[in-house]
Amino acid sequence: MIFNGNYNIVIKNFAYLSILKGLDIGLPLLIIPYLTHVLGTSYFGKYSFVLAIIQTINIFTSYGYLFSATKKISQNRDDKHVVNQIMNAVFAGRFIVATFIVVLVVMLSNVIFKDEYEWFMFLTAIGMIYGDIFIPTWLFQGLEQMKYVTIVNAIAKLLFTMLVFAIVTRQQDFKYILLLNSLGCVTSAFFSMVLVKRMFKLHLFIPKWSVVREELKDGFSIFLSTLGMSVYRNLNIIILNYFVSSSAVGIYALAEKVIKALQSLINPISQALYPHFGYRIKESDNRKKDLYSLFKIAVFLTILLVVASLALYFLTGYVGYVVGHDFTGSSGIINIMLPVVVFGCLNYLLGFVGLVNMDKQRFFLGAVVVSGTVAIIILLCTVNTFGIESAAWAMSISELLLFAFCFIKLFCIYRHA
Repeated sequence: MIFNGNYNIVIKNFAYLSILKGLDIGLPLLIIPYLTHVLGTSYFGKYSFVLAIIQTINIFTSYGYLFSATKKISQNRDDKHVVNQIMNAVFAGRFIVATFIVVLVVMLSNVIFKDEYEWFMFLTAIGMIYGDIFIPTWLFQGLEQMKYVTIVNAIAKLLFTMLVFAIVTRQQDFKYILLLNSLGCVTSAFFSMVLVKRMFKLHLFIPKWSVVREELKDGFSIFLSTLGMSVYRNLNIIILNYFVSSSAVGIYALAEKVIKALQSLINPISQALYPHFGYRIKESDNRKKDLYSLFKIAVFLTILLVVASLALYFLTGYVGYVVGHDFTGSSGIINIMLPVVVFGCLNYLLGFVGLVNMDKQRFFLGAVVVSGTVAIIILLCTVNTFGIESAAWAMSISELLLFAFCFIKLFCIYRHA
């Protein structure tokens, strides 16, 4: 047993999160080979560049709420008034941050985007930013009620997939892909809010600024941590876009998507444990026992991740057959990034489930900042020599460094508990 208490909820939430992640893996496995054949490396690179910008903006708008709000809701789940206050404060905070960043990007559009196609794709993708605000996965996780939001998200993802196959049939249709993504996000947001109203009897209102400010303050350290991690997880594509061709960006982006898809197989375990572990930490007075349980999970995950990485290593030779021979270069990039599969997942477990729940956000933030800075330095110093391989090495080295920081800190806490 990992923790004392009722495990049925954890297992159910793990199952629902696994379904979501399964769709995140399965649907791209259908879409990506199709898109690479229809678009080619150059247009796939443009699409990946704009998508990376949207994902980075969503990191800003998430503002650490996925962890700080989930933890707070989990600890106050029996107080409907407090949960309603937190929910609306998070919505308001995210909306303010999103609007500020969107306006900033619009003002700098001539600097950020290479041509009118990238600019058009960004405009069509704004629905992904605002739609994501009102998909409160953190609320359902904190209340440990993932069933219905899983169904809603699954329907939206399936809708997007079907529309891609129906509408994107020619190379010039690449500019509509993110518009379809926006449609899926907005649809998911609408039905998510219907669930919030009907299941939990929560309602929308304009919160007091003092409450919004409190939630912004609570999520700030975690926000900086997640932002730092996104530096070498999402910004590689953006940085590469200014140093290499769109075709090279497309080859790297494909490799990164494969790595992230494999990580998604394991992440539901950590995501399901996060609110449960946070609640147990609050109630438990035996820190050493809790950490020992966390280390056991880490060992189990390491075995799974190593096996998965080895399987991927032997399958990379078939990349060209699946996505087209123009993307054969992705095989070598995938092999360089295999350590990211192992250490990236362990960093999520040890960093967020372990350190954040134990109120060690400041240490985790420092570790992320150092690791992210190392990634940027490696990439900028080597990209002109090694091209897209420099981004792969930068990510792998940074994840390994972050793992060392997290493990050493938790082991020290365990020894002195």
